[in-house]
Amino acid sequence: MEPCYWRCEHYACSKLCSEPCDRPPCNVPCPKQLKCGHPCIGLCGEPCPKKCRECHKDEVNEIFFGFEDDDDARFVQLEDCGHIFETEGMDTYMTGDHHSEEQTAIKLKVCPKCQTPIRKNLRYGTIINKTLDEIEKVKKMIKGALDLQNETKNRLLKTLQEMVEIRRNFPDEYSMLKDEIENVETPLRTLLNLENKILFYKKIAKLFTNISKVDDGERKALKNRLLEIKKWLEKTRTTFTEQELSDLQCKTAKAKITPTIKIEIEAIRNVLERSKKFTEEDENFVKAKLKELKESLPRSGLDISESERKMIVQAMGLQRGHWFKCPNNHVYCITECGGAMQSSTCPECHEVIGGANHHLVPTNRLAPEMDGAQYAAWSDTANNLQNFEDLREFDN
Repeated sequence: MEPCYWRCEHYACSKLCSEPCDRPPCNVPCPKQLKCGHPCIGLCGEPCPKKCRECHKDEVNEIFFGFEDDDDARFVQLEDCGHIFETEGMDTYMTGDHHSEEQTAIKLKVCPKCQTPIRKNLRYGTIINKTLDEIEKVKKMIKGALDLQNETKNRLLKTLQEMVEIRRNFPDEYSMLKDEIENVETPLRTLLNLENKILFYKKIAKLFTNISKVDDGERKALKNRLLEIKKWLEKTRTTFTEQELSDLQCKTAKAKITPTIKIEIEAIRNVLERSKKFTEEDENFVKAKLKELKESLPRSGLDISESERKMIVQAMGLQRGHWFKCPNNHVYCITECGGAMQSSTCPECHEVIGGANHHLVPTNRLAPEMDGAQYAAWSDTANNLQNFEDLREFDN
């Protein structure tokens, strides 16, 4: 690599030609004379502009930055296009206005007159080399992102190929997922969303596979419920919000197929309704079965089991007072501070949920059956220690 040749009697650069220079621009007027016999209008140590202040007066003094017609104005010529500019104005342009929106983009400066990229110039070599270096860094970042994108594609394709139940129950959706993963224009963010979607499809497909174990009377209702979840899953989106993930978890929990529950209930009923004497052994049997059912059946109108409620609350990782319900008792949560900042619609019944300015809409209310909260997390009484005590029976 050759050493930098930008030098004059006042300054010299000690760096290589591809490195940022370690000398400042020289602002001393060039002492040379042009072929026409008039003094050069450039600066010391830089190529002399091919225009003369006397011979090309109209062209040189044409106002662009504002100082061109000053008697002591100095000029620089751009090698890439040949246009000349007054140095004070050009220096300001090249160093850039940091308040300009254009500075958010990493790109070479262009000639203010013809928009030709400025790739070669002694005076602005440091700025040019610094920009080229930043462009190379961006290229490496893009390459790294492409490598991660390709790695994610390969991993998802391998995962999808192993999802036999998805291919068997949802062949069209399987092909759609495969095509979207293989599409070269699918961005990384969408691929990560597809990963979530594949896992949800796997869960739903497994439920479809087990639907044959259910009584004929319940099979149609369960199938319709699963199709409703599947329709929700197919909504176009770029990401799954935290609320959507919670909603889907609740929906799939409601659709769990447990045909053995009916058998357990019948066994308890037979003991309680038979004509024989109710013995201590019978009492212990009923108590044990009821305890098992308590963990499996929906609690407090949530339509999910107690173990599922605990799992959802734990997965969300929120303090008490973040769970609310719509006018029809469908539960939802508000993350962050727990105060309602926007309104939406309930995914179950399409009633208004949420609110504004930390105030819940009047038709909504706290859902203490979800986490045992006595007060909303964002409320005048939220600092009361009653709302942040250990979970009583909910954590037992």
